[in-house]
Amino acid sequence: METLISKLLNYENEIFQNYCHKREMLLNNIKTLKKIKNKKKLLIFINDIKAIIDPIKSSCENIDYYFTNKNFKKTESLKNNQNINKLIALYYLFGDYIDSSELTLGTDTESESEEYSDSSDSDE
Repeated sequence: METLISKLLNYENEIFQNYCHKREMLLNNIKTLKKIKNKKKLLIFINDIKAIIDPIKSSCENIDYYFTNKNFKKTESLKNNQNINKLIALYYLFGDYIDSSELTLGTDTESESEEYSDSSDSDE
């Protein structure tokens, strides 16, 4: 049991050290960003940052949950994992029927794509 716990702690430490390094790179990069004038780019930037922050929030909530479940009798984490697995299975079964273009920021027409690529360099 001790070896398993040591391996888990080493694994967590490795991931956390990697996260700290990448977070420092991210913060340095954000500090160097100029004002983003293009609304689409700003929306993408905000969503990219949100995709980074939301898992951190979830992780903090999961740590809180861990401390309320020290006797390991609560099963919400198992249920959540099972629900995620069911959702993934549904996606694999019905993913071809979902119009993925509706799930993106929006679809660009060819002319809009050209306009966006032409103006993308000037707004950075």
